[in-house]
Amino acid sequence: MIDSTAVLVSTAFSIALFHTVASPDHYLPFVLLGKAENWPLRRILRVTVLCGAGHVLSSLLLATLGAALGWSALGAEWLNGIRGNLAAGALVLLGLAYMIWGIFRARRHGSDGHVHLSAGGQWTVRALFLIFVFGPCEPMIPLVMVPAAQHSPTALLAVSSVFAVTTIAAMAAAVAAAHAGIALFEFRFVRRYIHAFSGFALCASGLLITVLGA
Repeated sequence: MIDSTAVLVSTAFSIALFHTVASPDHYLPFVLLGKAENWPLRRILRVTVLCGAGHVLSSLLLATLGAALGWSALGAEWLNGIRGNLAAGALVLLGLAYMIWGIFRARRHGSDGHVHLSAGGQWTVRALFLIFVFGPCEPMIPLVMVPAAQHSPTALLAVSSVFAVTTIAAMAAAVAAAHAGIALFEFRFVRRYIHAFSGFALCASGLLITVLGA
């Protein structure tokens, strides 16, 4: 007999890995923001893990609550879709604001120096965290609602843990790889407009969520 929990766990791992790697909005904003703020990799990874945890835990809470209230998976996904639209819109606005600020800063100050976390990056981190908390993790909803509806805490813990750990680990790995790659491009123009590029990446990520439902 096929173990349904094992099937759900393996499915959770595969979907979480593919979903994260195929969604640049899950890692590119952190890389460019860290580059713009001149953070070491360990700080970038801390912010990535924090946002990733908020991303999956909020969706886990929604799915578990939906199952407890007797919602269908479609009903929970509908509510998650509303969250997704709000988060995508906020990400676009945040990106536009950061990009415009980056352009003005580049023209005014040139490529000398950086705006560090205490001066220019803290508000961006907080906003990015809230966006990831309110942003949907659609593939997680039906996977978690099945064991939750069946009142199987063991299966629920296994599926949610595998999905969460895989998502966060994949985000961190992608960030580390992209950070190593972007370090190869130290052109003056890139350094000068790195804040603007970071804002563009945030804006593009929000548009990607809206258009493709990433």
